[in-house]
Amino acid sequence: MSLLEVEAEALLTKVVQLALDGDPSCLRICLERLVPVKKDAPIRIDIPENAGAADIPKLLGTITARLREGGLTPPETVTPNDLADAFRKSFELVELEYRLSALEEKYKS
Repeated sequence: MSLLEVEAEALLTKVVQLALDGDPSCLRICLERLVPVKKDAPIRIDIPENAGAADIPKLLGTITARLREGGLTPPETVTPNDLADAFRKSFELVELEYRLSALEEKYKS
């Protein structure tokens, strides 16, 4: 067992007491432990229920508008943009599969 572990309770008590006495560093440490910085939160963006490829520019426009208005932070735009990219890729895959099937059907012997 380390000295730090042995003295953990005394150190914690001291930091709390210093915070209560107004020490800004200790106060910050205590507050960060009591009220941790929020790292992720739900965001609300209207996405059509049956979104199609034509809806992707609208989705990106909505995200951009929310960012411009201050309703989203730059890091919060990453997930919706990734979602729009996933939509685009899935639409491309479906279209490619459709075209390939049509060509196979056309050239079937």
